[in-house]
Amino acid sequence: MFNNINVNNYDFYFELHYCGFLIDCLFPEVQFGLEDDEIIIKLNGRIIDIDELIYFINFNVAHLIYSVVGTNCVKNSYCYFRYFFNTSDKIRHFVNITKIYLKYVPTI
Repeated sequence: MFNNINVNNYDFYFELHYCGFLIDCLFPEVQFGLEDDEIIIKLNGRIIDIDELIYFINFNVAHLIYSVVGTNCVKNSYCYFRYFFNTSDKIRHFVNITKIYLKYVPTI
């Protein structure tokens, strides 16, 4: 997670950039996809629901972020992530609109 993330690659004035940031930060442990126009979330290859993703972010990812930056939050991907996705409502919102992002994002 948080591999090669440059926050300058995202324009956070636009909502879908948050979706890309979420996907990029959590990759490869968490992967998002579309099947039959529904969002599929996988944690280490296992399909999970939004509630489990929220738990994973609030405990596992939060622990990782704290171990890296502690309480001294400089402007880096860890701190941006903590600020953007610190509540279940924010996570639910961005996962829901991730469908739009995944439908139109260019694939390699």
